[in-house]
Amino acid sequence: VTLALIAGFSCAGAALAFIDVGSIGVWKTCLLQLFGAAPVWIATFEILACQKDEEGVPLPTNEYYASPLTFFFSLFWFEGLLRIASPSADEATLPRSYRSVVFLDVFEDIGLDDQGGITTSRENRSTGRSLTRQLTGMSSSSRRSAYEDAREADEALFVANAALRRWEALPPHEGFTQEQKTTLTSLRDEHHVWHEALKNEAVRMANKAGNHDVADILEIDDRPWHDLDESEQREDPFAFTLLGPFHDARTYAPYYFDVEAHNFTWSLPTGSRTLDLKEVSAVLRDAEAKVKALLHVGAAVSKSSGSESEDSELFDAP
Repeated sequence: VTLALIAGFSCAGAALAFIDVGSIGVWKTCLLQLFGAAPVWIATFEILACQKDEEGVPLPTNEYYASPLTFFFSLFWFEGLLRIASPSADEATLPRSYRSVVFLDVFEDIGLDDQGGITTSRENRSTGRSLTRQLTGMSSSSRRSAYEDAREADEALFVANAALRRWEALPPHEGFTQEQKTTLTSLRDEHHVWHEALKNEAVRMANKAGNHDVADILEIDDRPWHDLDESEQREDPFAFTLLGPFHDARTYAPYYFDVEAHNFTWSLPTGSRTLDLKEVSAVLRDAEAKVKALLHVGAAVSKSSGSESEDSELFDAP
């Protein structure tokens, strides 16, 4: 019964380690669990093999020659745990070798300002914000550049998506020409292409770090404008901008569409901002450039570092 319980608990511990520790590889996870379980097995077999009295109690004069090995294996086990739990090199300084930390990074989701206060700015609401949590497979010399490029590409795609979503809230009407509809569709397709490129790069980097379940959390927020709640609409980067100008077919007089009020206006109030398709295209070009910059950094890191990474050195001697 004792051996069965020890075997059961050891297997359960190994299973939990494989589930949560995602960046050190299979054999290193097995080695870590072996170091943790070995002291229990050594102590058990020592007790089973020693001399006992008539009641089955070990004699006080017994000598347990293998007992020092339990401390030796425990030392290596704790050293391995310390290396896995070491903080990341980014500003979050979190133990990102654990999947539970990678997917439940509450500090990244909320954000902290310079005084340590909680922030909920749109930067922390970006649809691809999880990308930067997956960059732990890079060498330390290149991680900061890739991290910054990822944040910039993430934010740029978020802004481009907001601009496209705002135009997609425009109701069909005579002034909304077929050429404009075609342009809007083309821009949405381009946004999808660059978002997929960003997601694929994130998955590649995450797989290199040993995390294989990140694709789903990088899906873009494709909710239409009217499905956003009031706070999300207020925090939209193009909140209260007027779409247009459009032109009346008969008089060619310009007019605009107010997304918040959901009506057309024939006058442009003083201080009002407008958003036309040329500006939407410019925002998307900016996002495209930043995704390309990230892909360039990722390719450079792959060539320079090969198969080596910090995670591969977790159990190597310092």
